[in-house]
Amino acid sequence: MAQSYSRRVPTRAGTGLPCNPGVQASSEEMVPLLKRMFDELERLVQGHLALARLELGDDARALGRRMVATVVVLLVMLVGTALLLTSLSLFLGAALGLGWGFLIVGGLTVVGAGVGVLVAKQRQGQAEPILDDSREEAEKTVNALEHTKPEPEEKRHDLH
Repeated sequence: MAQSYSRRVPTRAGTGLPCNPGVQASSEEMVPLLKRMFDELERLVQGHLALARLELGDDARALGRRMVATVVVLLVMLVGTALLLTSLSLFLGAALGLGWGFLIVGGLTVVGAGVGVLVAKQRQGQAEPILDDSREEAEKTVNALEHTKPEPEEKRHDLH
């Protein structure tokens, strides 16, 4: 016949909550500390979000200016390229035949466009990352929180 042993856990007077005679801080003393810790954590997260918002706004404005400038330049180049290629095709067409002139110029245009796409892909990989400062600051915070040393066992305040 198995005998069950129940261990009697001392309780705090009037509360019915278990107490530990080695605990140095009461729950009433811990409440302000926990509140302060959560307030500071909230402030830290708000600071990171504010930094991300500012940085994202700056990045968006800079990206918008670059896109507008790129579109304007591309439109001017498109019109100029069309006129240049048409005149070159007509010039070659006078010597080789109109069909051959357009074929040669069209082929060179396709090859040039392929090279342009490859160059654009390489430049895209070299673009500066978005939200780089915010990412670095968040990583620093995570590293700082991960590397905090826990209190030794005898100094821990366990409320169980």
